[in-house]
Amino acid sequence: MGNKSEIEVDLEKDSLRGLMEKLSQSYGEEFSNLTLDPKTREIKPFYLIFINGRHYQDIPEKMDAKLIEGDLVTISPPVGGG
Repeated sequence: MGNKSEIEVDLEKDSLRGLMEKLSQSYGEEFSNLTLDPKTREIKPFYLIFINGRHYQDIPEKMDAKLIEGDLVTISPPVGGG
């Protein structure tokens, strides 16, 4: 996603799954390969993804969680260090 810390996305499908599909289309195979399991198309477990501050795994619908205009989705890549 370049050096952008925030982007705005217009969705055709109003779910986290739809957002990830849209971002994969916009940012290509590299984004898709980094964030999604190639077989299941589910988010890789070491990514922290929050919808309005709530981890998507804590939402019953998980990847099918509905998004509405104004929702803030945060995607945090894995971070290492010590």
